[in-house]
Amino acid sequence: CGGGAQRWPELRGMYERRQKRTPKPKEGEAPAPPADEHRERALAILQNGDPLAFLLDTFNKAHVGDRTVAECLAMSLASQSVENTNGLHVAVSGNSGKGKTHACTTMQNLIPDAYKLKGTVSDKALYYDDDLRPGTVLLFDDVSLSLDLQEVLKSATANFREPIEHRTLTTERKLRVCTIPERCVWWLAKVEDLGDDQVMNRMLTVWIDDSVEQDKRVFEHMKEAEAAGRGPEKDDVLTCRAIWEIVKAEVLPVRVPFARRIQSSTTQNRRNPGMLFDLIKCRARLFFLQRDRDDAGAVIARPEDFTAAANLYRALSGTAGGQETKLTKNEAAALATVAGMGVEVFTVRQLQAAMGLSYQKTYRLLHGYNNNRAAYAGLLEKCPAVSYIDATVTGEMLGVGETVRRREHYFSFDPEVYRAWSSGATVWLDED
Repeated sequence: CGGGAQRWPELRGMYERRQKRTPKPKEGEAPAPPADEHRERALAILQNGDPLAFLLDTFNKAHVGDRTVAECLAMSLASQSVENTNGLHVAVSGNSGKGKTHACTTMQNLIPDAYKLKGTVSDKALYYDDDLRPGTVLLFDDVSLSLDLQEVLKSATANFREPIEHRTLTTERKLRVCTIPERCVWWLAKVEDLGDDQVMNRMLTVWIDDSVEQDKRVFEHMKEAEAAGRGPEKDDVLTCRAIWEIVKAEVLPVRVPFARRIQSSTTQNRRNPGMLFDLIKCRARLFFLQRDRDDAGAVIARPEDFTAAANLYRALSGTAGGQETKLTKNEAAALATVAGMGVEVFTVRQLQAAMGLSYQKTYRLLHGYNNNRAAYAGLLEKCPAVSYIDATVTGEMLGVGETVRRREHYFSFDPEVYRAWSSGATVWLDED
């Protein structure tokens, strides 16, 4: 029964749970505490339902759309409970005021309070936080990570399964070893990327939906919420927290028996195939009560876990993210605009007029920029289809009749290189 997902042990477990009755207290004894209804509901969903769909549906009751963003955040949380993974961290990009922060905080609201950390921190503050526990979600909202904090992030992601140590001296000149606990995931919500390729290569790169249609849907949702005078159902939120408590109770290995059959159209970035395998394992881990175990206790992934992971990976490599190209939403829009213009040479002002942005913002998209904390790469550094031309133009000054020479900055665009570079990754299961 259940299409192979439910067998006699599951049926027996369901029968025994329904047969249980709370025993009557003996004379003089206090009555037994009632069962946790949210935990019972969470177990039922994990055993017989679709826990990922329930999490995403509850997310969408407070945040309209952005289901791909929510799925990335959910897979990131599930990675904390997979033994054989390097962890999944998420970078959400999009224009200011379009819901990056709200999406992250909405998903954070669905996990137990003990596993949340948000706000700004100094470069080494995480090492000294004694209340930080393994499996914490670290949310950085529109924060420019300093070079030192980027090094902390790289160390934490490279050693995901182990605490990372920092040695310092106390005021008494004695050595103190400070640690950041293992299995912490990092969520970054920013308009731009971090500017460090080594950091971005460790992240699931997903875009917030900032379309006009999404703006209308958000407005309609706000009107309905204000008219009803309430937010999402509290029982659903508490059930989501109970789901994560059950999942976080164990760190389990996950095996992908069909791994040799997985094929990919591109493997240049060696971290991306690893992320694909992690997505498969994380989904199987979330459905662990509906999956078989091997003799060593490892959860065995199924082909449907690959299908779901491949769909998410395909979205991150196309319409909903820049997993292969590491482009932000604005950078991808700029390249698509240039491709739609059908030109091979353009100027900043031409791109500015086509996109409706300010000159300074358009210039930054192309050249990148530096601030006092970090350096941000532009399209000239990221995309091989765009090149810079510094030319001297000769022309006649109007009203004077004299010939003048002036410098002009042009950008060349190769559409063939762009199509090949931005084609995205396709993954599939080889039937042989």
